[in-house]
Formats: sequence, C-alpha cells, structure tokens
Amino acid sequence: EMASTGEVGCFGEDLDEALLKSLLSTGFRRPQKGVLVAIGNDREKERFVPYARHLEAMGLALHATPGTARVLEAHGVSCAAVHKLSTGKSPSSVDVLTAGLADLVINVSETFNETEALDGFTIRRTAVDHGVPLVTNTQLARALVLALSRRSDEDLKPLPWSAYKP
Repeated sequence: EMASTGEVGCFGEDLDEALLKSLLSTGFRRPQKGVLVAIGNDREKERFVPYARHLEAMGLALHATPGTARVLEAHGVSCAAVHKLSTGKSPSSVDVLTAGLADLVINVSETFNETEALDGFTIRRTAVDHGVPLVTNTQLARALVLALSRRSDEDLKPLPWSAYKP
C-alpha cells in the first residue's frame, strides 16, 4: 500500500525478503533493543498478540501503552507498561524513546478525542525526531514482525536481475 511519495519496491524470493529489502533500502534498521507498541483498537490489540510473542522470542523488550499492555499481559506476553504523555506520569512512551530503549515503534491510532490524538501524534513525532523506525499500519506491522522473525540480514543478499524468474 502506498502511504506517501518515495516508495521503494524490491524483489525477493518471498514477501518476507522483498519487504525487508525494501525497508532496509530506505534506512530501516533491524530492532536490537526493544519495541514500543501502542495500538488503539481493541480488536487489533488482540490480533497483535501472536506477533508480540514473536518479538518477545527475538529477545526484544516490549514497551506498551496501558491498554495495549493489559491485553498483551492478559495473554502471557511480557511487556513494560508505559504511561501516555498526557498523564504526566513516568515512565512515558516518550521517555522510552528518548532513552533509546526502543528502536522500533508500532503506533496505530484510533482517535476518539483530542487527548488521544495528541498522545498518538507525540509518539509518532518523537519516533521521527529520534530516527526510530515507525509503523502506523497493523497489516504492515504484522508482516514486518513475521519477516524479522523468519529472515536474518544474511538472508538478504543482493542478487542480479537475472536471478529472478518471471
């Protein structure tokens, strides 16, 4: 799905390889430390649980906003709950990003009011300001997590055009 100008398309043996190659070509870095997860829609929070397990299995620390943390923990996924900036409490989602504890943000907003909209904006703005890769679409987040769990950087060797069969 095209979300902005400047998209990159890449070939691969499968979706995982093509997706990772395209993201890496735009400067994406594989997360090494942790992931901040903030998903607004309750149904999408539930759907993300198996993918959170993949992140956990990769050894990544999970940080999640309160509602997302409740769902993940209810399903046995270990995560650190962080406050939304609007609460004025610490640690906040912004604290996690400014401290460098997360090197990937999955933030899918479901805006119902001005405060929630501002919280989501602040997470996304902070991620961009700190050069942290940001995913704002649950379909892409799920595909990315699977690709990261199934492919290593060594799997992503550049190949000549002739290596790909139509």
